[in-house]
Amino acid sequence: MLPRKEKVNRYYFFSKLTEQTNFLKEINPDDIANAYEATKAILHTKLNLIREELKHLHANSQQKAIIVGTEDFFDGASWSHSRFFDLKAVYEMLATEFIALSREFPNVIICPGSMYVSTPIPAAHESIKFAQDNISNQSLAKTVCYSTNLMPVLYNGQLLRIIRKGEKVRLGKASLESIEEIGKSGTPPNAKIKVISYHEDNLTDVSMGTKHATCYLGKTLLPGEANLISEFLNLSSHETLFNHEAAIDGDKFIFVICGEFRADPGFTSTAGEMLEKNFYDYIIHSTVGGDLFDRMIKPESIYIHSDFGGGTKLTIENIDQPLNEKAKKQNENLLVSAYIDDAAAPVRKP
Repeated sequence: MLPRKEKVNRYYFFSKLTEQTNFLKEINPDDIANAYEATKAILHTKLNLIREELKHLHANSQQKAIIVGTEDFFDGASWSHSRFFDLKAVYEMLATEFIALSREFPNVIICPGSMYVSTPIPAAHESIKFAQDNISNQSLAKTVCYSTNLMPVLYNGQLLRIIRKGEKVRLGKASLESIEEIGKSGTPPNAKIKVISYHEDNLTDVSMGTKHATCYLGKTLLPGEANLISEFLNLSSHETLFNHEAAIDGDKFIFVICGEFRADPGFTSTAGEMLEKNFYDYIIHSTVGGDLFDRMIKPESIYIHSDFGGGTKLTIENIDQPLNEKAKKQNENLLVSAYIDDAAAPVRKP
């Protein structure tokens, strides 16, 4: 195990902040074909922003780096009122352009922030009801879509993890691996699923005609997702793929999206339980609109908190380390980068 000072100097850190991307707002989100193409276009644009930043800040450097984006950096929840990123397009891009970016910069841990994805609710599920935060007994027939929030983690040309914000939904006492488990023979037509979600993920302002809200599935697979994992990632099992933890070059990492680390009375989240029980060299936190959280700050860990504005911070030994900005925003879409004080890192020239 490296001493903490040496651990810090092994990496330099930079966190991505950007303006909202609204150039595809005019696309009709009810058109599935357009949603597929729009998803690919937005992801392509965002990946190019990251690529250009890496070229400026990491050119010809062999030092390891960590890039951390904010929650919903890819704007999956901002461009549409009734549908988020197309799931097939996301997995196709993960298997192609995301991995290609990692191969270009193999010594950079790329944790580019999260994206909201959605799928239509199958007709076979429409008689099912669900409870979710401020929704107690809503029929899926009156609900816009299924959704979840995903964050890829890449290193050395490989997709190491896809972090899924939230928990698995429950049917009775059973936690569902895939939502496709409901609606089959043996599921009562009046069955009710319990969604355990962070309030902001309920997206109750989502609407399409007489339908409103999304049923947030968290760590439960969306309809068709298992087939997409097999088709594009060539994986028959996804147990490791969705793990919050990863060992990278001898260091132990945990990746967390926004408030999913919480522990409420009678309930501790998956990520929260991991943080309570386990040691981590690095705690990587992709979030929006929050400050540092006591439950995330461990004296033995380096805590990297990526947020909008001045909220991006790094904590070592319980002490905040201000991030010195070495690169300034040049236009609306350019990403802002920052380094810790004592990390040897290239500086972008004006």
